[in-house]
Amino acid sequence: MAIESEHNSIGSPSSEESGRKRGERIRTSVQAPPPEPFDQRIKRVRRALNALIIAAIAMIVAIGVAPVEECYTAKGRVQPAHYRYLFAPTQATISEVLVHEGDHVTTGQTLLRFDMPDMTREILEKEEQIHNLQANLDAETAHYTALEQLPLPKDMWEMSDQLAQTRKQMEFSSSSLERYKRLAKEGVASVQEVERTQLQYDQARIDHERLSKRLEILGKGYEGNLLNEAKAKEKQIRVDLQGAQEVLAYLKDRFQQYSELKAKEEGFILNILHDEGELVPRGQQLIYMNTSQRQRVVRINGGQKDIDRISAGQRVRYKSAIYNPLLSDYSYGAVVEVSQVRETDEASAPSAGPQEYTIYASIDEEPQGQELKLDSDVTAQIILRRDRLYKVIFGMDKPGAR
Repeated sequence: MAIESEHNSIGSPSSEESGRKRGERIRTSVQAPPPEPFDQRIKRVRRALNALIIAAIAMIVAIGVAPVEECYTAKGRVQPAHYRYLFAPTQATISEVLVHEGDHVTTGQTLLRFDMPDMTREILEKEEQIHNLQANLDAETAHYTALEQLPLPKDMWEMSDQLAQTRKQMEFSSSSLERYKRLAKEGVASVQEVERTQLQYDQARIDHERLSKRLEILGKGYEGNLLNEAKAKEKQIRVDLQGAQEVLAYLKDRFQQYSELKAKEEGFILNILHDEGELVPRGQQLIYMNTSQRQRVVRINGGQKDIDRISAGQRVRYKSAIYNPLLSDYSYGAVVEVSQVRETDEASAPSAGPQEYTIYASIDEEPQGQELKLDSDVTAQIILRRDRLYKVIFGMDKPGAR
């Protein structure tokens, strides 16, 4: 009975199924492909690493040449460009009004002139200083040329003999003068004889001192100290002259800038607010005019920081609330004018805090169908500088960098 039970367990279906599975596993293991050679795996890894390195280098290069911008950001408002006020550049008296109301004016045309006596006097004083320095330079140059023509040291022996003769002449004149003074006291010699002897003595003394001084100068070495001192003095005068000329050019440029009021754009004079002879403070409204070149401008209220880096022609980017933030839409324009003075009249309405400056910029490009409306607020970004990232990182964007 035990043998029969064991036979039945071997011939059961479960035993046959497990045997079949073992056979399949054996056939599968026999049919599996051989392992990949080691050198091929190394090559595949190298190719993957090379691809990663190339991708990293490409990414670094792309980032390095990416443009980097430095911007001046401020709030602005869109307004019509057909009118504007012109302000007094400095406190001065109006000396001449060159236009009338209703006149058509062109860009750069002079509208008013100002009388500026303080600046005029300063320019005249500087011109006089330059004239004197030029005269001193000419004299010092001639003196240096004369020093170069001094006698050679071998002539000092002859000068020594001449000095000895002048000394004897001076001693003889001195003794003669004493003798004539004594005779004059005794009444033997006249006053005219004493004066003539005194004159001879003075002349002999002057000749002796001049020759002695000349011999002393030669003794110190005319090729050394004397010429070097003269050259140094001439060089200093040249430096002073150049500095005075630069200051004069600056004064004349300021005078040209502040002594005339010129039209910023083409247009028509609507109103002249002050007459000749009136003293106007800095920032005072002088002329009201309309312009005919641009329909809309953006008036940007800028602070004191970096205002000196803004100039006409710089690119401006505008961001408005009407634009789709997902599309990053912008309008573009350019700086038209930077006010030279603060918009608020400091003389009549002083402010406790820093005053703002006014910047006018054009609107040249806008997204299609999204025109900026009048009196709408925008955020203006004036592009002060645009360069590549690698230049900024390595300092190649600085002036003088190579």
